[in-house]
Amino acid sequence: RTFAAHGLHATVFLVTDLVGTDEVVWPDRLYLAFARTSAVSVDLPDLGLPRCALEGPGRKARAYATAVRALKGLPVAEKDARLVALLAALGRTAPEEPGDFRMLAWDEVDAMRREGRFGFAGHSTRHEILARMPDGQVAAAIGRSHEVVATRTGHVPTVFAYPNGRAMDFDDRARAALGHLGVRFALSTIEGFNDATTDRLALERISVGADLSFARFRLLTSGAVAMLRGRR
Repeated sequence: RTFAAHGLHATVFLVTDLVGTDEVVWPDRLYLAFARTSAVSVDLPDLGLPRCALEGPGRKARAYATAVRALKGLPVAEKDARLVALLAALGRTAPEEPGDFRMLAWDEVDAMRREGRFGFAGHSTRHEILARMPDGQVAAAIGRSHEVVATRTGHVPTVFAYPNGRAMDFDDRARAALGHLGVRFALSTIEGFNDATTDRLALERISVGADLSFARFRLLTSGAVAMLRGRR
């Protein structure tokens, strides 16, 4: 209601292979596996989890954070193999019921598009970290996502959001693929403000989470924080 009252417009970035399915992106699947496991410990030192106790939500949350950070730093094929081993150790080899992580369906995308306040763009095909993908797969993941969004919505996107989005998560191969498609802007998850000097294929942003108060949101978006940082 507040969103519409202020006349705001939003862009939703789609992981196109997962739209309309019961699949979840792998970090969310891993989160659900840790949350629902009955295992009392795991012993995976190569992921930073040597003889790691899992009793209670706090220990599970810390173990998840350690594991997902380690997995994100691996090449995709190695990450996939380690993920399978970790899920087996947690006793969660079958796909998880997605719950709150359920993806949009294409009819929901269509309804949001017709409502007029939502645009759509690509976020890769399966949310793999582009810099960890082999040559050839980077352009395919970006290109297929871009083309599916264009076909499904009737609008060719001019913006893209990098999966994970840290500076280490995208590279010149991704930039080249976006340039070939005519994509003008790409979003990172690097926190900050943009100006005329900002790289248009590495735009920064302000993260908004459930723990961000409206007062702090107003402060961040006022530009005051950017001005203070500029004086340092």
